[in-house]
Amino acid sequence: MELFEDGKGIAVGDWQFRVEKGPIGSSEETDNLSSKLNMKLPGMMFTKNVVELNARLTTPSESKESLFFKMSFDPVGALRGIGKNDPRIQVKAAKHWDARRANEQVQVIKAETDWTFSSTYMGDIVSGISSIEENTTRGINIEKLKRRDIPVLYFNEAVLYEDELDDNGTSCYNVRLRVSGEFFLLLARFWLRVDGVFGRLYETRYYYEFGTDAIVREWKRQEGFVEDLGGREEVLQTPERASQYLKTIAHGREALILSK
Repeated sequence: MELFEDGKGIAVGDWQFRVEKGPIGSSEETDNLSSKLNMKLPGMMFTKNVVELNARLTTPSESKESLFFKMSFDPVGALRGIGKNDPRIQVKAAKHWDARRANEQVQVIKAETDWTFSSTYMGDIVSGISSIEENTTRGINIEKLKRRDIPVLYFNEAVLYEDELDDNGTSCYNVRLRVSGEFFLLLARFWLRVDGVFGRLYETRYYYEFGTDAIVREWKRQEGFVEDLGGREEVLQTPERASQYLKTIAHGREALILSK
């Protein structure tokens, strides 16, 4: 185990983990990115934030080069995971606007891009996976995660983007990384709260025990309207609490088999 001198990461055996963080992107950076992607961007773009995982899977020989596993999370990738606008989701004041439209001639402009910035991004795996085992029976070892005799060697997190939805809630994509001497756990989370109306939580977890042949990937998508929660707006204050109440609309577990 070796912490990087700049404090931005750690090496455990052949695995290296790095979390780069910087300030909110400049207006020039965000304008260029908005033009490149042809979309409106969240209010806070952390353009320099990135989470990287790299590992040498095999040693080189005369007949072949080393195989490497490479995965990263960055703001551009997260933005590319945003889909089209969901017409079901409106801010609380929209009901008053609809009532006014019934009596006045009001032009309605339909947004193409999702104004909530909901992203299904699960990271970019560049190399190192030979196959994917769908619906695997392998899973995250929760008991090992709870053990206090396995110290956390490195923990860090990076926000990729965030938006306050014009003071109508919050939309945020962040990545958390935890590394011990026996395993790593990465959580990529998109969290949306439209105040008084709606909550959405997309989570992807990567779990790997060093020395094994596969990384477990578990993903879950949850969402729900406040009216379906019995009007209990308070359960949507944090993603941790919301996860206990929001309906699961999709989920899966896969084993990413490492190349040999």
